Amino acid sequence: MDTPGRSLVLESDDGFPHWLRAQNASLVFTAYRTGEVVAVGSNDAGLTASHAQLPRPMGISLHRDRLWVAGHNRLWRFQNFLAPGQSHDGFDAIFVPQSAHVTGALDIHDIAEDATGAPVFVATHLNALARLSPGFSYAPLWQPPFVTRHVLGDRCHLNGMAMEGGRPRFVTCVAATDTPQGWREQRVDGGVVLEVPSGKVLCAGLSMPHSPRLGGGRLWLLDSGTGRLGWIDPAGGDFTALCTLPGFARGLSVNGDYAVVGLSRPRAENFDGLRLDAVLAETGQEAICAVLVIDLRRGETLHRLSIGPDIEEIYDVGLIHGVRCPRLIGPDDEELSFFIRPDVR
Repeated sequence: MDTPGRSLVLESDDGFPHWLRAQNASLVFTAYRTGEVVAVGSNDAGLTASHAQLPRPMGISLHRDRLWVAGHNRLWRFQNFLAPGQSHDGFDAIFVPQSAHVTGALDIHDIAEDATGAPVFVATHLNALARLSPGFSYAPLWQPPFVTRHVLGDRCHLNGMAMEGGRPRFVTCVAATDTPQGWREQRVDGGVVLEVPSGKVLCAGLSMPHSPRLGGGRLWLLDSGTGRLGWIDPAGGDFTALCTLPGFARGLSVNGDYAVVGLSRPRAENFDGLRLDAVLAETGQEAICAVLVIDLRRGETLHRLSIGPDIEEIYDVGLIHGVRCPRLIGPDDEELSFFIRPDVR
């Protein structure tokens, strides 16, 4: 399926649109190097696609009524302008940008809403978790105990966050280091999962871990440097691999017995010394850019959405439950002037 006006082609197996409809959901993913936020839905004809252009979109938090998207130096809030049961040109949700809080270049990665509906985010360039604060760029919430100062400069590459009960519960770091850019020398096996707020190391020895998510009594995550999807028992701490995937795994959504995982190709010819290179060579596979649906009971890939030709890396993926065919309106789209929603309650 070709998206008009963009060098974006989406191709899926026949079962993927049916799977989306069975979940009563649609898919969103971000491609930060090309500046795309893409929503994939379904209708009677098959897949639909809609996208918005933002500077360096990364983490997303998805809900039927609103979307949060991290940009280069802003945190964007999109609002669904359609009421439940309403449709417009075949779309059952139209997400319009309503606010953009200027945070500065914090390199925001994962985002999630807290118990009040406010966004909590991973500010990677600050080595901290943070929230929005009116009149300020942000308000810091927490940082790992081995980071000794609240200062700009990516030291440990804090990137992922798992929420529990509306609060941050676990985070992932590429390395437990307090040296500027020190994580880069420990990408092979320096990765850690930390408990929040204690800062206790739950699991160590990982390779570039990303996207921790709680589901089914397990803490799921992507050991990106080895291409593995697996889980950690929060009571034990050992990482158990479920399956190995053909690409740099980053972006994870756990939904019952299924996981939706994002995969990226390497930026150069290889993954620069990571175990993933050898894994792909051993299995005779090439890295792909795609979104996979994984059966968490058996570790099998059920469906694939291939992404190309110009998009080679994605950061985050997720599902919007209760929305089957969404449309995204970008802040620079000419049509934005004509989407008007008065409060006449």
